[in-house]
Amino acid sequence: MMDIAEESLCFHYELGLAFTLWSRVENTILQVLFTTFPTKSHFKVGVGFLSIENFRSKLAFADSIMHEAKLSKLRLKQWDKISQRLGSASVVRNRLAHGRVYIYPNEAPGRRMALDSWKLMKTPATNTRPSPGTALCVRDIVGIKYDFFALVATMENYSSRLGGAKAPLPASLEQRAPVPSLQTIRTQIRAALPSLTPPSKASRLAEALRARA
Repeated sequence: MMDIAEESLCFHYELGLAFTLWSRVENTILQVLFTTFPTKSHFKVGVGFLSIENFRSKLAFADSIMHEAKLSKLRLKQWDKISQRLGSASVVRNRLAHGRVYIYPNEAPGRRMALDSWKLMKTPATNTRPSPGTALCVRDIVGIKYDFFALVATMENYSSRLGGAKAPLPASLEQRAPVPSLQTIRTQIRAALPSLTPPSKASRLAEALRARA
């Protein structure tokens, strides 16, 4: 059984991985754009893309380039589908970036840590459960991480095909993998981080989290 200290570790670990993968998503968009320009123009394209601060404008920049490039109807249609996925994923990324972490010590394992919208009008006494439909708990965040990974794989393959090469990754990676159970997530993180917090410290952290809730 996962205790609240381990859940906090899993939650923040997966949240960090999701953000790391989002940076890879943006990098892979630039990789796609490079395939439509000669090598000597890559620096200018990169400066133009990276100087844009918000993602919506970056995606609009990429769309304008892809629609001006001399692509086949098939490749342009494939890009438009990718662009739609990127737009939807950016909304989820914003939820990760702008939400607030809440602690619900009395909830079931896997739902005691949640990233949720700010609850400015609620008192601690009424804020006792994750909000249905908006709260993101650890398995939700793992699913988002898998969505981002699938986007990266899709664009990696698309970029290679666009450049006339064979897709480097299996097509199956372009689809989101099933979200594992909470126990599997715990086991995977324990394997990645073998020196986890000792039980005595974990117990003290759990008590501190309950006191903050």
